[in-house]
Amino acid sequence: MKRPQRVFSEYTTNITDLKANPNKLLAQAHGEAVAVLKNNTPSFYMVPSKMFEEMITTIEVLQRGTADMKTVEARFRPTRARLDEIARGCAEALANVDADDDPGFEEC
Repeated sequence: MKRPQRVFSEYTTNITDLKANPNKLLAQAHGEAVAVLKNNTPSFYMVPSKMFEEMITTIEVLQRGTADMKTVEARFRPTRARLDEIARGCAEALANVDADDDPGFEEC
């Protein structure tokens, strides 16, 4: 049995949807990273250029020793509103599942 893996992004997609329209996915993520899943496990993260530049700047600052980790904002923590939105979406998806039709696991 595979152990659970942490996902460091509020937004996820699969390879098929990524190939279809990567720019649309980035736009829907509102400037945040998107975890690209393969078999429901993060394969890689797609980040907008602005976020990548911020990451590089943060790494450079930390390497110079002019800041400590407590001053670096964590951007992968979902807000209460986002968690509520995810829960509502999952609840709606589960409510619409036919017990005789087993579609398998899919991200909500």
